[in-house]
Amino acid sequence: PLLIYLQITSLSILISPWKHPFLFRIFKYKIIGPTLIMMKAFICVYRHPLISPKDWQIVQGKALHNPDLRAFLEAYAQPGSMYDWGDDPSFFQTLRRLGDPRKASWGVCRPNVRRQLQPTDVIVYVCASASGEPVRGAWNYYYIGYATVERSIRREDVFEQDQYADYRPFFNMISRWNGVEKYQYEEFERDHDHYGTICDAGYILFQREATHFDLDSPLAIARFEPGDTSERWFTGDPLVVRLKSALWLDGKTVKRQLNSGNWRRPHVHIPIHRHLKKAGRLQELGNLVPALARLRSVSP
Repeated sequence: PLLIYLQITSLSILISPWKHPFLFRIFKYKIIGPTLIMMKAFICVYRHPLISPKDWQIVQGKALHNPDLRAFLEAYAQPGSMYDWGDDPSFFQTLRRLGDPRKASWGVCRPNVRRQLQPTDVIVYVCASASGEPVRGAWNYYYIGYATVERSIRREDVFEQDQYADYRPFFNMISRWNGVEKYQYEEFERDHDHYGTICDAGYILFQREATHFDLDSPLAIARFEPGDTSERWFTGDPLVVRLKSALWLDGKTVKRQLNSGNWRRPHVHIPIHRHLKKAGRLQELGNLVPALARLRSVSP
């Protein structure tokens, strides 16, 4: 009888955890009505910096025997390029090899964010570009789009499973396979420290149906210049105002900006879900992707 009771109780917990007072404290932020509140959302800035002549020459030397790397350098140097130095997120390789930026992967930057990600979590990507910038230390910010996480996989999965074979030559794999195990291999000017930490955080793939990127004509949203305490948003543009509202960047709910003003760590990620939880508005997080999709539908 005790075993039967425990089985029935376990089934009841799985079906209706909110009926159990102790476990409700664990589950209460996961389910509110039809909305999955356990979802997390982050604003992450990646950079398109000016590259020193020395580092550029190093990568040019590596590119002599790598057509993908030669093509990347050409594309990176183009006016209006929105590629990360290192191609993470892997927008360049994804467009070149797969033809659809929604198939991009994310596997090097921000391991502290990547290790938290689960299916349905959302990343909002902003590019901080110094391309063509005459003011040293200035950044121009562009809204690239949003991505919904489909899965987090291991690099071993990429090498061992054919369904992920397209990602094996991507720059953000920073790995090769010797038939037994992976080892560090990087195309750019220097190897990353903490290779194990970077890989252990997971290699992120996105749901194409709930992901959208615009790399050709991204929305210019803000600018930061040396001496500023944070970036200045282009609030004369109605689309920028709508984007700020969709991201709760009103200075009251999300009390952070894209640029911290700290030159050592200017672009710390913004965990939207934590700010909403603190403001008692966590149930609104499910509105994020629909709001960004509506914004896309009115973009010129």
